[in-house]
Amino acid sequence: MPSKMALPEKLNTINKMLIFPLIYLSSFIISLILFFQKKPDGFLFFVIVGLPIYTTSLSICFISGYKTIIPFLQSFKEIIILLSTGTVLYYFKREIKLLLLDKLIISFIILTLLYLFVPSENYGFTEKLLAFKSLVFFYLLYFLGRYIDLSKVYLNKYFHFISYVSIASAIVLGFEIFYNTHLQTHTGYAIFNDYYYGAKPEGNYDLSWAFERTDGIKRFASFYANPLEYGASTLIVLPVIFARYTSQKNRFIVDRTGILTILATLMAISFAVSRASFISYFFIIYAYSFITKKKIILHILHFLVALILIYLVIQINNKGLAEFIIDSINLKDTSTIGHITEWVEGVSTIIQHPFGLGLGESGRVANAAGANVGGENQFIIVGVQLGVIGVLINIAIYITTITLSYKWLYQSKGRERKLCMAVLLMKISFIVPLMTSYFESYTYISFISWFFTGLLINMIDRKIQKENKPVHVIAN
Repeated sequence: MPSKMALPEKLNTINKMLIFPLIYLSSFIISLILFFQKKPDGFLFFVIVGLPIYTTSLSICFISGYKTIIPFLQSFKEIIILLSTGTVLYYFKREIKLLLLDKLIISFIILTLLYLFVPSENYGFTEKLLAFKSLVFFYLLYFLGRYIDLSKVYLNKYFHFISYVSIASAIVLGFEIFYNTHLQTHTGYAIFNDYYYGAKPEGNYDLSWAFERTDGIKRFASFYANPLEYGASTLIVLPVIFARYTSQKNRFIVDRTGILTILATLMAISFAVSRASFISYFFIIYAYSFITKKKIILHILHFLVALILIYLVIQINNKGLAEFIIDSINLKDTSTIGHITEWVEGVSTIIQHPFGLGLGESGRVANAAGANVGGENQFIIVGVQLGVIGVLINIAIYITTITLSYKWLYQSKGRERKLCMAVLLMKISFIVPLMTSYFESYTYISFISWFFTGLLINMIDRKIQKENKPVHVIAN
């Protein structure tokens, strides 16, 4: 029964959770300080520490009575990225030589920019501008990495930061599991999303359907925006761990931090219960064992797959995880049906309108307006808006990134090799989530992966220029 202590206890809980917006604000201030100290990689501190708690911090501010500062807090990521990118490009002194990936990304940005000025029946310039930002803003991180001074980027330091955030998220998850309660039930998540995005509370826990399986079992998100983003974060963390602790001779030598981080990713992937991330997590392990030629891991994975298949056959009529997977295959799971329905609608629209419907017709803007066409697949979301050309360029960007990182992995040493391995494993693991969501909307994951991609191309470019530099012979 409700008591007089209920409200004070709730206020006390909210006050304790103000630690999240304070960390968010502090990470931005620290990044600004590093920026003014002419440390161009300082923005990464905010990206790694601040962005994972972005939604949690804003929702806590909302229920704490600080609604007026939320637009200011929301702008932090744009401010720090624009400042950093502008400064890096301003001080860039070398001759700019565009590689294939540069040209593909620039082509995609130009195409999207053209569509910004194409008249639309459904959306005005403001809505189209928001759609434009959603499709291309993360590429600023690519160019930031592409043209940053390599001598001022301390890769291992930020690899460690990523590990620490993963461990911290597992600690929060531990409390969620112990109390069997979503953190988001205390942060104001539902009313925040309702107020700003018109997303009404849904599901058995008055959050959203993303926080539970179809059988009602809870899915946890730690301090991330939702369980899907939390599960997807492991697709950044695990590649970083493999890259960080793999020697030139492919020996995996891990320390205490590395072990704790791997355990943190296992907890995340187990309790976020995201099928796309779960599959991709094992894609990473499989790809890693393949590129490092660790046959024992391959044999173990093949053995585990065989056991799982046997288990599913035996337990096909039982309740639990087996039914969860089988229902997906049989299209009994509503989530799977939703994905396929969206895919069919999106593909049909692209066939009927090969030049696209225009910016905003799919994705965030259309979804907010309740008129989304297609979706649940990043390439389809792009195709509905920009047509076939946009899809082909988008696919080419991902294929080129994977092939380049794979090619240079075997020609690189030291931090170049670490970065090659990290980017290669990330991009391979993104394939499944790209098919089931607008994956780049996970800002933390998108920003990290594209900065590392740009940094890799930066290193490759420097290496190519160094190898092609003419040797001057001095005659005696």
